[in-house]
Amino acid sequence: MDRLSLSLLGIPEVQYAGQPLKFATRKVLALLIYLAVEPGRHPREKLIALLWPESDLQRGQASLRNTLTRLRDALGQAERWLVVEDDRLGLSAEVELDVRTLAATVLVKAGDMLARLRQAAALYRGDFLESFSLPDAPDFE
Repeated sequence: MDRLSLSLLGIPEVQYAGQPLKFATRKVLALLIYLAVEPGRHPREKLIALLWPESDLQRGQASLRNTLTRLRDALGQAERWLVVEDDRLGLSAEVELDVRTLAATVLVKAGDMLARLRQAAALYRGDFLESFSLPDAPDFE
């Protein structure tokens, strides 16, 4: 089965089936990143407050709907990993996330420590979300 993969160490990269995905705006990518890093299902109001803190509820809802549509378009066939339940959004835990893989590699107690350290070093491409920011959404930082 083809995988959706997010590399967030260094400049963020998203791939589906080994092919890079492009996003219409930084907010679209930010929504995907947040859903990947913060497990569970998140109320739409929480996402609006995070990504559009200056917007009133009606404008924030419209912005989230637009961003969600753009995210679905960018994901294409990978959309199946996006979970939309009534007023909550989430991402399947099956999405590959380099941060999660790195943590699991370091925390494993069994096996060759040197091999695990090499594996961890190979995953590290730079600081978390290097060069990625949303100036109008300071809580995202």
